Amino acid sequence: MSPGPNAPSSIVETDGAHARGSDPQLMFGLAVAKYVLIPLFFLSLTALLRRRWKTLAVLSATWLFTFLPFLGIKEQFIWIRAQGFALHASPLEDYLSRCKLIEFVENSVKQAVCPCEGSWTGDVENTVFYDTSGEFVLPVSRRTPEWKKAMQHFTPREVLIDSEDRAEHIVGKFYLVSVHIREMTGDDGR
Repeated sequence: MSPGPNAPSSIVETDGAHARGSDPQLMFGLAVAKYVLIPLFFLSLTALLRRRWKTLAVLSATWLFTFLPFLGIKEQFIWIRAQGFALHASPLEDYLSRCKLIEFVENSVKQAVCPCEGSWTGDVENTVFYDTSGEFVLPVSRRTPEWKKAMQHFTPREVLIDSEDRAEHIVGKFYLVSVHIREMTGDDGR
Protein backbone atom coordinates (compact mmCIF):
# COMPACT_ATOMS: atom_id res chain seq x y z
CA MET A 1 0.00 0.00 0.00
CA SER A 2 1.40 3.41 -0.90
CA PRO A 3 1.10 6.43 1.36
CA GLY A 4 -1.41 9.07 0.50
CA PRO A 5 -0.49 12.43 -1.02
CA ASN A 6 -0.50 14.17 2.40
CA ALA A 7 1.59 11.54 4.19
CA PRO A 8 4.94 12.69 5.55
CA SER A 9 7.89 11.58 3.52
CA SER A 10 11.57 11.36 4.25
CA ILE A 11 12.36 12.15 0.62
CA VAL A 12 12.72 15.83 -0.09
CA GLU A 13 12.52 16.88 -3.68
CA THR A 14 14.45 19.85 -4.88
CA ASP A 15 14.18 21.93 -8.01
CA GLY A 16 16.26 19.46 -10.00
CA ALA A 17 19.53 20.03 -8.14
CA HIS A 18 20.87 17.01 -6.33
CA ALA A 19 22.63 17.54 -3.02
CA ARG A 20 25.56 15.47 -4.25
CA GLY A 21 26.49 17.86 -7.05
CA SER A 22 25.87 21.13 -5.25
CA ASP A 23 29.19 21.45 -3.37
CA PRO A 24 32.21 21.58 -5.70
CA GLN A 25 34.72 21.25 -2.85
CA LEU A 26 33.02 18.10 -1.61
CA MET A 27 32.96 16.69 -5.13
CA PHE A 28 36.66 17.44 -5.56
CA GLY A 29 37.45 15.79 -2.23
CA LEU A 30 35.48 12.70 -3.17
CA ALA A 31 37.24 12.52 -6.55
CA VAL A 32 40.66 12.78 -4.85
CA ALA A 33 39.70 10.02 -2.44
CA LYS A 34 38.37 7.82 -5.22
CA TYR A 35 41.14 8.29 -7.76
CA VAL A 36 44.18 8.98 -5.54
CA LEU A 37 43.85 7.94 -1.90
CA ILE A 38 42.11 4.58 -2.35
CA PRO A 39 44.56 3.36 -5.03
CA LEU A 40 47.44 4.71 -2.92
CA PHE A 41 46.18 2.70 0.04
CA PHE A 42 46.05 -0.54 -1.97
CA LEU A 43 49.46 0.11 -3.51
CA SER A 44 50.89 0.66 -0.05
CA LEU A 45 49.27 -2.48 1.29
CA THR A 46 50.57 -4.51 -1.66
CA ALA A 47 54.10 -3.15 -1.19
CA LEU A 48 53.95 -4.05 2.49
CA LEU A 49 52.68 -7.59 1.89
CA ARG A 50 55.21 -8.22 -0.88
CA ARG A 51 57.99 -6.69 1.23
CA ARG A 52 59.03 -4.16 -1.37
CA TRP A 53 60.65 -1.78 1.05
CA LYS A 54 61.82 0.87 -1.43
CA THR A 55 58.35 1.11 -2.95
CA LEU A 56 56.82 1.24 0.53
CA ALA A 57 59.23 4.04 1.51
CA VAL A 58 58.18 6.13 -1.50
CA LEU A 59 54.49 5.49 -0.85
CA SER A 60 54.95 6.31 2.86
CA ALA A 61 56.55 9.63 1.91
CA THR A 62 53.53 10.28 -0.32
CA TRP A 63 51.17 9.60 2.60
CA LEU A 64 53.21 11.91 4.82
CA PHE A 65 53.20 14.67 2.20
CA THR A 66 49.43 14.26 1.79
CA PHE A 67 48.59 14.55 5.48
CA LEU A 68 51.12 17.15 6.68
CA PRO A 69 48.66 20.04 6.18
CA PHE A 70 46.29 18.39 8.66
CA LEU A 71 49.12 18.50 11.20
CA GLY A 72 49.61 22.24 10.61
CA ILE A 73 52.73 21.93 8.43
CA LYS A 74 52.25 23.85 5.18
CA GLU A 75 55.71 25.00 4.06
CA GLN A 76 55.99 22.46 1.25
CA PHE A 77 52.73 23.71 -0.26
CA ILE A 78 53.89 27.31 -0.09
CA TRP A 79 56.98 26.31 -2.08
CA ILE A 80 54.92 24.29 -4.59
CA ARG A 81 52.48 27.20 -5.02
CA ALA A 82 55.38 29.58 -5.66
CA GLN A 83 56.94 27.28 -8.26
CA GLY A 84 53.59 26.65 -9.93
CA PHE A 85 52.79 30.34 -10.12
CA ALA A 86 56.27 31.14 -11.48
CA LEU A 87 55.64 28.63 -14.29
CA HIS A 88 52.12 29.94 -14.86
CA ALA A 89 53.32 33.56 -15.07
CA SER A 90 56.24 32.91 -17.41
CA PRO A 91 57.28 34.59 -19.55
CA LEU A 92 56.79 37.45 -17.12
CA GLU A 93 56.49 40.13 -19.82
CA ASP A 94 53.57 38.30 -21.46
CA TYR A 95 51.84 37.76 -18.11
CA LEU A 96 52.21 41.42 -17.09
CA SER A 97 51.00 42.61 -20.51
CA ARG A 98 47.54 41.31 -19.53
CA CYS A 99 47.56 43.39 -16.33
CA LYS A 100 46.61 47.08 -16.21
CA LEU A 101 49.54 48.56 -14.30
CA ILE A 102 48.96 51.66 -12.21
CA GLU A 103 52.30 53.44 -12.00
CA PHE A 104 53.30 55.88 -9.28
CA VAL A 105 56.48 57.53 -8.05
CA GLU A 106 57.61 56.84 -4.51
CA ASN A 107 60.84 58.33 -3.12
CA SER A 108 61.91 59.21 -6.69
CA VAL A 109 61.51 55.56 -7.76
CA LYS A 110 58.92 54.48 -10.32
CA GLN A 111 56.65 51.77 -8.88
CA ALA A 112 53.62 49.87 -10.16
CA VAL A 113 50.69 47.98 -8.67
CA CYS A 114 47.79 46.10 -10.24
CA PRO A 115 45.54 43.07 -9.93
CA CYS A 116 46.45 40.45 -12.53
CA GLU A 117 43.92 37.66 -12.10
CA GLY A 118 41.41 36.39 -9.60
CA SER A 119 39.28 33.43 -8.68
CA TRP A 120 36.54 32.59 -6.19
CA THR A 121 36.77 29.94 -3.50
CA GLY A 122 33.41 29.77 -1.79
CA ASP A 123 32.70 33.24 -0.38
CA VAL A 124 36.29 34.46 -0.81
CA GLU A 125 37.79 36.19 -3.83
CA ASN A 126 41.50 35.46 -4.24
CA THR A 127 43.30 38.02 -6.41
CA VAL A 128 46.90 37.97 -7.55
CA PHE A 129 48.38 41.47 -7.23
CA TYR A 130 51.63 42.70 -8.74
CA ASP A 131 53.26 45.22 -6.39
CA THR A 132 56.80 46.42 -7.07
CA SER A 133 56.96 48.31 -3.77
CA GLY A 134 56.02 45.34 -1.59
CA GLU A 135 53.76 47.48 0.57
CA PHE A 136 51.00 44.86 0.70
CA VAL A 137 52.89 43.06 3.47
CA LEU A 138 53.80 46.21 5.41
CA PRO A 139 51.79 47.45 8.38
CA VAL A 140 49.22 50.12 7.47
CA SER A 141 51.24 52.77 9.31
CA ARG A 142 54.25 52.21 7.00
CA ARG A 143 52.36 52.35 3.70
CA THR A 144 53.09 55.49 1.73
CA PRO A 145 50.46 57.99 0.57
CA GLU A 146 51.58 57.37 -3.04
CA TRP A 147 50.86 53.64 -2.75
CA LYS A 148 47.49 54.32 -1.09
CA LYS A 149 46.56 56.72 -3.89
CA ALA A 150 47.46 54.12 -6.53
CA MET A 151 45.39 51.50 -4.67
CA GLN A 152 42.33 53.79 -4.86
CA HIS A 153 41.81 52.37 -8.37
CA PHE A 154 40.83 48.95 -6.99
CA THR A 155 37.89 47.72 -4.92
CA PRO A 156 37.15 47.23 -2.12
CA ARG A 157 39.32 50.26 -1.39
CA GLU A 158 39.08 50.27 2.41
CA VAL A 159 39.92 46.59 2.67
CA LEU A 160 42.90 46.74 0.33
CA ILE A 161 44.37 49.95 1.73
CA ASP A 162 43.53 49.91 5.43
CA SER A 163 43.79 46.24 6.47
CA GLU A 164 46.85 44.32 7.58
CA ASP A 165 47.80 40.68 7.09
CA ARG A 166 45.69 40.64 3.96
CA ALA A 167 48.33 39.56 1.44
CA GLU A 168 50.48 36.47 1.18
CA HIS A 169 53.71 36.71 -0.77
CA ILE A 170 53.70 34.23 -3.67
CA VAL A 171 56.94 34.79 -5.53
CA GLY A 172 58.90 37.83 -6.73
CA LYS A 173 56.64 40.87 -6.67
CA PHE A 174 53.37 38.91 -6.68
CA TYR A 175 50.97 38.69 -3.75
CA LEU A 176 47.78 36.74 -3.16
CA VAL A 177 45.07 38.95 -1.62
CA SER A 178 41.92 37.34 -0.21
CA VAL A 179 38.72 39.30 0.37
CA HIS A 180 35.50 37.84 1.79
CA ILE A 181 32.28 38.70 -0.01
CA ARG A 182 30.91 40.45 3.13
CA GLU A 183 33.83 42.88 2.98
CA MET A 184 33.01 43.72 -0.64
CA THR A 185 29.41 44.56 0.12
CA GLY A 186 30.24 46.60 3.22
CA ASP A 187 28.72 44.04 5.62
CA ASP A 188 31.61 43.10 7.87
CA GLY A 189 29.43 40.99 10.15
CA ARG A 190 29.17 43.52 13.00
